[in-house]
Amino acid sequence: YKMQDMDDTICDAVELIDSETSLIDARDNKVYSVAKLKDGNCWMTQNLDLDLDSTRTYTNQDTDLGYNASTGTYSTASWTPSSSTLTSANASSWVSSVSAPQSYDPGDLYWNNTISDGQDWWQYIDSCTHRSDVYQKYENCNESLNPIANYTSSTGDPHYHLGNYYNWVVANAINDSSIYDGSGGLIGRSICPTGWTLPNGGLGEDTFKALWEEYGVSNGASDISNIVYSPFYAPANGYYNGAFNDVGKLGYFWTSLGGSEQRAFDASFDAYSHYSYMYEYGSRNEGLSIRCVARPITSVVNRPLT
Repeated sequence: YKMQDMDDTICDAVELIDSETSLIDARDNKVYSVAKLKDGNCWMTQNLDLDLDSTRTYTNQDTDLGYNASTGTYSTASWTPSSSTLTSANASSWVSSVSAPQSYDPGDLYWNNTISDGQDWWQYIDSCTHRSDVYQKYENCNESLNPIANYTSSTGDPHYHLGNYYNWVVANAINDSSIYDGSGGLIGRSICPTGWTLPNGGLGEDTFKALWEEYGVSNGASDISNIVYSPFYAPANGYYNGAFNDVGKLGYFWTSLGGSEQRAFDASFDAYSHYSYMYEYGSRNEGLSIRCVARPITSVVNRPLT
């Protein structure tokens, strides 16, 4: 019943595709919907909502650390984030440097997928001051026009809970963006629960692409209903870099693939024009959503929780 209990034998035992259940993240006892989808993998069907604490050390007991791809096992490993999750929107707190790990919790917000708020976003951003010295940094916005106000309900469909926003450094459970594999960009670790990881994307084994294509969604596809609705349930929560951007219009998800100290790949879709994009090569400092996919673990090493 814990996210950390997941392994390939459990996922393989689920025979009914698109069947869904709920599991608890042992790190904070938050409950997530998960499902086995058409690609044969088990996925989270809502966004990660883990608040990070700079005074807490995460280990391979509860977090996706120390995974050995050649043996398919976890070994002893730990990570202490250098910054805690922000809980108030503050442009000056979201450091511009791509080497600074950052995450943001906007609160219990839910996307209402029945509203078309793409135009609302443009009205909001037009009210902001655009800082020319920092790429895509918006300040002094008219918050009465902020489309995030549409999502301030404390209740809603759990699938469309926006969750937290993480830059790529934090998503990969590192504190320094200079750590990357320049040939493939795969860090091999993440802030997903033990037994889960960030999907691959952009090059090599395209986990997101393989999944989306199983549901008839390809690059530039005009029908993304299987992504926005059941079974993947993707909210158009935009991105965060000190201010909200493209809220209600675009949805972004980090992949595990970097390629430089400044950029990494993400999978995204446009809920306003109903198009998908695989993959964009965006700034690592932008706060995006995380959807974890279960690892194909061959055996269990140092994983059981006590």
